[in-house]
Amino acid sequence: MCKILTIPCGNVNCYLLDCDSFAILIDTAREKYRDYLIKKLEGYNITLIILTHGHIDQIGNTAFLSKHFNAKVAMHSDDYKLSKNNSIHNIYVNSFLGNFLRFTSLKALKKVTTENFEPDIFFSDGDSLNKFGLDATIIHIPGHTKGSIGVLLNNNELIVGDTFMNVIYPTEALIVEDIDMLRKSVLKVSLLNIRLLYPGHGKEITSIKVTL
Repeated sequence: MCKILTIPCGNVNCYLLDCDSFAILIDTAREKYRDYLIKKLEGYNITLIILTHGHIDQIGNTAFLSKHFNAKVAMHSDDYKLSKNNSIHNIYVNSFLGNFLRFTSLKALKKVTTENFEPDIFFSDGDSLNKFGLDATIIHIPGHTKGSIGVLLNNNELIVGDTFMNVIYPTEALIVEDIDMLRKSVLKVSLLNIRLLYPGHGKEITSIKVTL
């Protein structure tokens, strides 16, 4: 069983799966947190970097860290083009807070560039991580982005990217590419009997409400 370590980088969470002889990093934050991440990751044998989705606040240090640790990069193929250009898809909101997040996200997008990288692996729903030494499963949970994925491990814990967030209170994603897809993903997660959700923003979530 691997330990899940949260690495807050501003308002974005990266997660390190510490599996003793090796480690897996989930998301890489913005470039300005590079030095901080290097210090936090010192001494770990990181063999794989998993990206929950293609937004810049999740992928900003991927190129650098994959080279630094000689680690493979994995994501869902549906977010490959998004990782190259975060402006290619429209973003919709479903609350007042969502409007604010959309405004700040689009504003930040104009100021940030990300070093290019090429994924080594494209994950699909239900893929096992056993060949990487981890008893875990990839869960495809589109809506926030088309290629959003989560990592289900330790039987009932799910690292969920931005499909859920806990900024002010626990909620499903407040900015989305497809609200219908998101609602189906929320229902899908609710049926998994999850004990803890680890979101891309905010603290762990112990219970979820299904909005249909």
